[in-house]
Order: sequence, then structure tokens, then C-alpha cells
Amino acid sequence: MAYSAVHLDPLFTAGNGEKLAQFREAGCLPATVTSDEALIRHVLQLLSSLHPVLAAVLDAELLAGNRVQTVFSWPGGPFCVSLLRPFKKRYKGAMLERSLGKDPHYGPASPAIEQYSSPLAPGQFLAADKK
Repeated sequence: MAYSAVHLDPLFTAGNGEKLAQFREAGCLPATVTSDEALIRHVLQLLSSLHPVLAAVLDAELLAGNRVQTVFSWPGGPFCVSLLRPFKKRYKGAMLERSLGKDPHYGPASPAIEQYSSPLAPGQFLAADKK
């Protein structure tokens, strides 16, 4: 799937700098990202580098109406895509691992975070709020 701004949380395109501030605070933006428009381009580029196993899950979620809330990528660290709403279904597959709240960037294990990772791309996660 070709990702675009319509697949993102509406706050990305609100133009109020809220998403930019959130990403800056997380310390996961290159210095060249200084505007909301640059952030959108950066996030869409990161999404295109998601492992195909995880991209298939993301694509299914986006087609079902879910939206991308954040795409955090730290140098030498995890690459985590968080969705606005809970996963529409439970995904299973030989190349897909599921865990509950194991990402250290979310603090202690949280029942609100469900993660799927590909053994072929360790450190890449999809997370969704279970509220």
C-alpha cells in the first residue's frame, strides 16, 4: 500500500505543531524535521520501511479504518508504529510474534499496548491502544 496523510491521525494535519512537539519530546526526529509538513513526510517514509510481514497487518488495519497515531524510530533502537484504535482483529502467522506491553519506551508492562513483531525484523513493532 502507498501510505499518505489520510492514513495518519488527524492531528498530523491539524497544523498546530502538537505532533511535532510530541515527536521532538520523544527524541526521535532528525534535526531536519522542523515543520508539520516535514514530519508528515518523515513519518510516511518510515512507514514505507516497515517489514513486509508487519506492513501487511498495518495495511489490513488501515483498510479497516484504523489510523497511525505515531511512528517512533530511535537511532539504534526500536521502530514502533502505534495505531489510534485497538486492532480490528487478532493476527496470527508463522513470521509474526505477539506480545503484550513489552516495549521499554512504554514503561512498565501495560495492558493497553498489544505488539506484533516480525522475527525477521527484530525491533519493529505495531502497537494499538486496547481501551
